Amino acid sequence: MDSAVIEIEKTAAYIASYENKAEVDFEHCVTDHLRVSGIYWGLNALCLMGMPDRLNRAATVAYIRDCQQPNGGFAGALGHDATMLHTYSAIQVLLLEKSLRSTDGTMADTIDIAGVIRYVAGLQQPDGSFACDEWGERDTRATYCAIATLYLLNGLDSIKVDAAVAHLMRCQNWDFGFGSVPDTESHAGQIFCCLATLAILNRLSQLDQRAQQQLSDWLVERQRDSGGLNGRPGKIHDACYAWWTLASLAILDPSGWKSRINLEGACQYLISTQNRSTGGLAPRPNERADVFHTHFAIAGLALLGHASIQAVDARFCLPTLALQQYLSQTP
Repeated sequence: MDSAVIEIEKTAAYIASYENKAEVDFEHCVTDHLRVSGIYWGLNALCLMGMPDRLNRAATVAYIRDCQQPNGGFAGALGHDATMLHTYSAIQVLLLEKSLRSTDGTMADTIDIAGVIRYVAGLQQPDGSFACDEWGERDTRATYCAIATLYLLNGLDSIKVDAAVAHLMRCQNWDFGFGSVPDTESHAGQIFCCLATLAILNRLSQLDQRAQQQLSDWLVERQRDSGGLNGRPGKIHDACYAWWTLASLAILDPSGWKSRINLEGACQYLISTQNRSTGGLAPRPNERADVFHTHFAIAGLALLGHASIQAVDARFCLPTLALQQYLSQTP
């Protein structure tokens, strides 16, 4: 996949520019509540490109630490409430930072790990699902974030794993895809959340061979003539679905999925979404770049094996080497 050139330096500069945006910048202000996830998107993309030092990592870790709330969860920004999504994003950032440090120490030196585990476990509902926050909204994204967070912190024994798995399986539809809650439309983003959760728990066997084949077929059909992928039938292609869709395929069929996808077409589509003047990648060619789509496009290129991007773990959307290093050092 090295025939398509990604503007690594410009993309890194684009991501780093967000660190210096003034508080009066409109885009900066309206996305304030997503700041912790934005830090993950930016730092992870830079790590996948081999350029993590383009961000002030010490300041980043300090900001993440300050976002931990008394209930143990993490807010998306200072002054906001904790959510499951931002708690997982915070743990992903701290994992990346730990893998980059040459000194000893654990994540517990930075944050209250026991508090995080209590917060996440406390959001499990009687039906096995997880709430997104203390206000009770639920969908399969929250379950994924909860399971991934607890796995990385060795906290799975604090929840009812079988109940969580049973809830996910109730979210499976007649087309073998998964929705956000039972009886909702299949969507590649929700399919990723469910498959990644089952993979983390080593429970993919919940899907029999027929279900896995049918779901793989559904995912393969998400590739358009442009090479790009969409998230559900009848929708336009979008760069971020190179991650949600292809990562789902990679989880289902690690050794064979690439033979079923037009890899060159997918790679060329992602490259075509670049802004070659300012850096960054957009949902579609000639649209405005943003950090969210930049990150997931880079992660998609990692899945596709682009020569300029490091390998990525399809379950956690983290660099494979960084994740392995962290897990090898975690008791």
